[in-house]
Amino acid sequence: LLLKSVYAYEGTESLHGKYIYCRRPTLRYNPVRWYDEKIVKKALAKLLTIANNERNNLFERDLVDLTRQWLQIQAEAIYLKIVGSFKKKNLQQFTLASELFLDLLHDLDELLATHEDFLFGRFLEAAKTLANVTAKDADEHRQMLQQYEFNARNQVTLWGPTGQIIDYATKQWNGIVIDYYLPRWSLFLQQLRVSLEEKVPYNQSKFQQDVFTQVELPFNQDTKEYPTIATGKYHVMLLNLINFLSIF
Repeated sequence: LLLKSVYAYEGTESLHGKYIYCRRPTLRYNPVRWYDEKIVKKALAKLLTIANNERNNLFERDLVDLTRQWLQIQAEAIYLKIVGSFKKKNLQQFTLASELFLDLLHDLDELLATHEDFLFGRFLEAAKTLANVTAKDADEHRQMLQQYEFNARNQVTLWGPTGQIIDYATKQWNGIVIDYYLPRWSLFLQQLRVSLEEKVPYNQSKFQQDVFTQVELPFNQDTKEYPTIATGKYHVMLLNLINFLSIF
């Protein structure tokens, strides 16, 4: 089923990483998909039927990864509902779609926390350990620690002091979703809502300035520690998504 869908791209355009919820929000995105999402849904449903009985680490990783992909598909569908309802000035539909989108990001972050291969904390700690190897004294160690962490955060977000290649190396990892992608989209949806409620034009330029100063740059400069060990029960999380499969 996967060979017939997500692994069957034969085009020439580079599409890697261009997933809507990983990108700086705007009303202008046009989701691109080269496969039938129903096939992905069917593959996921089959894997979910044995999730309670299978404890193989590789199986768990694949199941988390496929669920992540399926949630990504749903995020794109919800995004289009957000854009459509905003353009129609339908505040009620906009509110429902916005809440669903943010809830999905919460669920995604919890899902990614259940497997070590999707932890932002592991990436950060690997970068910071370089200071232990190269620093000559305590002062240099402190400076290197700060620089290596900033570099690691910057690489997977802004990629440049002011976002020169923003979102080029986006990662769907636990920690980044909840503290970077979700706040960006929350601010975006908040400003869209104000536009609808106050009947004033939405200002994308203002949003880009606000999101840089309020979310993106602070995340790059932060030193919050993230888990390096998987937490939660992935199979419980996944089985709870069975009902969600029927929403779209």
